[in-house]
Amino acid sequence: MRFLETQFEYIHTDMAWRRRDRPWFCPTTDSLTLAHDALEHFPDDKGTAEDELQALGAMYLVRCDGSSVVSITRDLIDLYWKYGHREPLKPMRTWLKQDEIAENIRISIDQAFDYDPLRHNTLRGTTWTKKSVYAWIAHGYRRAQGRFRGLDTRRLFEDTTKILEKTTFSAITQYPHSYNKILTLTVDLVKKPNPLENDLDIKVQINAWS
Repeated sequence: MRFLETQFEYIHTDMAWRRRDRPWFCPTTDSLTLAHDALEHFPDDKGTAEDELQALGAMYLVRCDGSSVVSITRDLIDLYWKYGHREPLKPMRTWLKQDEIAENIRISIDQAFDYDPLRHNTLRGTTWTKKSVYAWIAHGYRRAQGRFRGLDTRRLFEDTTKILEKTTFSAITQYPHSYNKILTLTVDLVKKPNPLENDLDIKVQINAWS
């Protein structure tokens, strides 16, 4: 049974890959970012600030176990100036139990709103609030819990990243003069047939046509 399928297209002018169904995504050659775009964004993503915050919440679920500290302070500031500086976030009320991950998220948000004389672009005084930012990140975390229930998400993300790194490199070496071709990269996650295994097969395929 197919769990997830994501297709990327090679953008020749940028010499990088971008999801075919997300033209607003930035083209990238970074396998970590490609894995993020494939696994941590939700199918109903429309490119809004709320969608990006949910993807950050999914990132905490997929990659973190609470023992590692992850700062998304810089991501939050960049997101605001890219997506949300015109209007406040839509209302959302979602909270997480008080654990290491919830505290990690709160620290990152606090730092994004704190005044720093060496950093001029903080979120203090903007249309966003700490409460709304936290709620949307928490909402993404909760959605990812349901989506990846029973799966070893850290291993899934690491394995997907490694396979993407090898495949994207081989694609460019295999098609060095591909400017007259359409190159697509398909990430296909399929549930293994053994019902006792809560695991996925990761298949990445390159296709090229004129």
